[in-house]
Amino acid sequence: MKLSKVLLTTSFSICILVGLMPRAMSRNAVPGHRSGTSEDSSTRNPTNRGKVLEGMSILYGTNENANTSIPPPPILKLSQHGNALAIEDSQFIVTYDGFTDEARVAFQYAVDIWNAFIRSPVPIRIDASFRDLGEFEDGKIILGGARPAGWKSPGSLDLWFPEALADTRADRDLAAGEPDIITRFNSHEDANWYFGTDGRTPAGKTDFVSTVLHEIAHGLGFFSFASVEETSVAGFRWSGETGKLRDGTPDLPYIYDFFVENGAEKTIMSFPDPSSELENQFTGNDLFWNGRRGVAANAGIRPQLHAPSSWEQGSSYTHLDEMAFPAGDADALMTPYLANQEAIHDPGPVALGMLEDIGWIINNAPVFIDGANTTRTLVNRGIGNPVVAADADNDALTYYLSGTDAAAFNIDSATGQLKTETTHTYNKPSYTLIVTVSDGTLIDQIVVTINVAGTAPETPTNSGPSFADGNHTSRTVAENTAKGVNIGNPIAAADADNDALTYTLSGPDAAAFDIDNTTGQLKTGAELDYEKKNTYTGTVTVSDGDLTATITVIIVIIDLDDQESPTLTLTSQPLTEATLNRSIVTLTLNNRVYENWLSDPVGVSGISGVTVRPFDVHRLSGTELSVQLTFYGTNLNTDATLTFTVRADAIANYDGPDLTAAAHVTTTAESVTASTITPLTGETLNGSVIRLTLNNGTYVPSNRDIDNAVTVSGIAGVTVGFFGVERVSDIVIIFELEFSGNLETDATLTFTVGADAIADYDGPARIARLPVNGGQESIRASTAAPLTEATLNGSVVTLTLNGATYERSTFDLRGTVEVSGIEGVTFHWFDLDRVSDTELAVELTFRGNMDTDATLTFIVGAAAIADYDGPALTAQLPVTGRHESIAASTDAPLTEATLDESVVTLTLTGRKYARSIFDIRGAVTVSGIDGVTIPWHEPDKKSDTEITVELEFDSNINADSTLTFTVGAGAIANYNGPALTAQITVTADRENALLANFPNPFNPETWIPYQLAKPTEITITIYAVNGQIVRELALGHQAAGIYQTRSRAAYWDGRNAFGEPVASGVYFYTF
Repeated sequence: MKLSKVLLTTSFSICILVGLMPRAMSRNAVPGHRSGTSEDSSTRNPTNRGKVLEGMSILYGTNENANTSIPPPPILKLSQHGNALAIEDSQFIVTYDGFTDEARVAFQYAVDIWNAFIRSPVPIRIDASFRDLGEFEDGKIILGGARPAGWKSPGSLDLWFPEALADTRADRDLAAGEPDIITRFNSHEDANWYFGTDGRTPAGKTDFVSTVLHEIAHGLGFFSFASVEETSVAGFRWSGETGKLRDGTPDLPYIYDFFVENGAEKTIMSFPDPSSELENQFTGNDLFWNGRRGVAANAGIRPQLHAPSSWEQGSSYTHLDEMAFPAGDADALMTPYLANQEAIHDPGPVALGMLEDIGWIINNAPVFIDGANTTRTLVNRGIGNPVVAADADNDALTYYLSGTDAAAFNIDSATGQLKTETTHTYNKPSYTLIVTVSDGTLIDQIVVTINVAGTAPETPTNSGPSFADGNHTSRTVAENTAKGVNIGNPIAAADADNDALTYTLSGPDAAAFDIDNTTGQLKTGAELDYEKKNTYTGTVTVSDGDLTATITVIIVIIDLDDQESPTLTLTSQPLTEATLNRSIVTLTLNNRVYENWLSDPVGVSGISGVTVRPFDVHRLSGTELSVQLTFYGTNLNTDATLTFTVRADAIANYDGPDLTAAAHVTTTAESVTASTITPLTGETLNGSVIRLTLNNGTYVPSNRDIDNAVTVSGIAGVTVGFFGVERVSDIVIIFELEFSGNLETDATLTFTVGADAIADYDGPARIARLPVNGGQESIRASTAAPLTEATLNGSVVTLTLNGATYERSTFDLRGTVEVSGIEGVTFHWFDLDRVSDTELAVELTFRGNMDTDATLTFIVGAAAIADYDGPALTAQLPVTGRHESIAASTDAPLTEATLDESVVTLTLTGRKYARSIFDIRGAVTVSGIDGVTIPWHEPDKKSDTEITVELEFDSNINADSTLTFTVGAGAIANYNGPALTAQITVTADRENALLANFPNPFNPETWIPYQLAKPTEITITIYAVNGQIVRELALGHQAAGIYQTRSRAAYWDGRNAFGEPVASGVYFYTF
């Protein structure tokens, strides 16, 4: 890739260098795309028909006459209309809109051709519309367009599959009767359609059948999201194009893209996406199909795809190359243009192979073993061996008889054995027949000549039969195969006299098998178990009634994994009512594996409101599914059980019942929590406000219902206040207590919330309790904010006395209050203040250092309490110690390219930096990457908690690395602990890039930095605005790395190749 920069001039005698990013490195692309597929998500909805051809692959017509015709494949039946094919039980269902009768007949003819090849367990639905799509323009016309109606991705493959193929892989209709393929065809008079089905398209006419065949192929899978978007940079006369491959949610490529590669065998999916590299591939005329079956169908050569130098909307590489497959070629159907007088009524082996590569099951026609012609001899009303065909798909075959002399003979429809008619007299020397074999859709035919043996008296010479495979052959069959199943191809013999042959089976293992005595077809006859016996031997004898031949047959048994019945194991974190929504459950399959294609494989039952969305099921491996639950149900009043059901069709090679696994779900019972602002005592009980918080439920809306359902008990004389209960929110109610009694001992209040106060709840009443301090004296310590090492000095602690009062005189309080627990914490006598009868305020003084959390203990002596002679009272408060740490940060991520002169901020937490910058500079170091240093004049102190470090770097990084910054104790005020460290990651640069020169503007010299992904020869060429080369800087072989500093960057002294200073102006340079 050639990278470029632009030099811009000013009016005075200096040059300014301004960088313009090349296409491959664009960061601010402005969308204005032209593409062959739509970027509008609405086109993924089959019901959105607003834009007729948006997102479709398009076939263009030309006005040239090709005068070529490719006939249709051999298909079983021709209807009374002559060439119109009539296929029973079509897999395709077409909905027509706007079609004339003749257009509809031609469309159905094309559909029936596809029906002969495509095998699908579910119907393929086509939405077909015939409307005006425009006239001829620039020598071409849009004939039609098509796309899959939608696409789906299995849980195991990060690829999109077309709707019809997804249904086939899932073995059911995933879109519930919606169309699978959307097609549009041009009804404009310029299309000049030929609707005939005979392949004899007149000059000046366009063959409609060929167009329909082409567009249906796009709907079946000749499709990609590939697109090209225009990009530009504001302020410059420069624009480029970016290729894009992936689309959808999630952002995935199409199954078609999986098999596309360039001439260097680099797959299209391996390029950055989006990128100009992709656009170069789309328009480089160098893309090929690498699928095994598509290549095999093209004589072992990768089929070339359509990738012209100019991107064409709708004509992406989901077409074959027009030059590689010209008009008249058997594989010309899927090229992007169709000429006049060009009829292609067969998809062609390459297109069929490509569809088979992406996952379609393609039907293969049966083939007669004897080729296109054979002979038989009629002797004594017997007609030799059967006329046998082979079928690669092992389909059941049916034989038919036709031709000039068909009435004189009969044929066994299952075996192909020719027979004489009992009432016919054979007085001609020979007869000619046509035998047709069919697999249900495709056929093959053979011409059979039957010679009638002469009646002149002569002694016949009999030639014995012989086996085509010689004296030995082998066949294979899987263990556990049912009885009566054919084992490979027949063990057929040939007879030069065309005598009727009879086959028999003998040998030590003959009892385990059967043989068809007319065809030599071996069949299973007993249970075959690989673990018991894996090789069988038999002898097949063939006889023409006089002479015989024998062949030894070795039958090899294929081992299958004798799996036990599959079972399902469920694992998860404990499931509760509170955690049920979004919980993850793993379903592990034993003795089987999950299918690669999964669609709605898991159901869940047992708890109302619990569901599993299809996109929340993920195939982690062949034996594990991850299932995320969704729960929007009502409350659970009791524990319950969830039952997970895995559908049988989600399990490979399994046709048994669905599997289930269960998980226990624990209900989260409703509960009530009682709280107050201050602890309850006998003195404060009257007028205290109680707060009852409901957990895992909500209160009913009515205050009256709540008031009637809330009671208080436990202390005589305590009741709910006059104003009753107030509903503050869905989960909080408050009320004021009334108390007119006397409490001499500690007690407990019990608050009862009845079921009528709780919405959607019919369980037992919920209870909460609060302790009430009686006549016992105690103190409680409190602060406005939690105590920490940083806030300890100057903090005010309130000591609240319960069950008694403090002495009135402050002088009586001196010497009776103490603090302990943390060294350095004290208070002066004048820092003790009597706030009220029950409150003392103490302002603390702290001169020390805490390395860990600690507890302060406050002691109030008996002399401080009126009418009290008991033991001293104590209260405690926790204090959080200070934890020193540093954090390293930068304005932008560090890379190899930006490391030199980058500024790193080191933020200190829990301490302050030393006042002296010299103390700091002597205690800060950096390590981890060779070549990174801190200049002598760094760091720079920004505040008590922040310093900055500007780095120096003059080396290379071979891989991503980590810088470690160490701040010693000398850099931190009042700190003698271990050094503190912080780390930051540096990303190694591994792309070729040409960087901004410096200085800029410059006069007369400048340096041009760059970076290399690998070692290479480097030359920088400088151009004037008229394209003339001004100077070449040959830098020679350079190692991979960053060439950014003056000592490493390219140097230009502002002179041309002759050593003359260049004029001020605009210059380009490339490398």
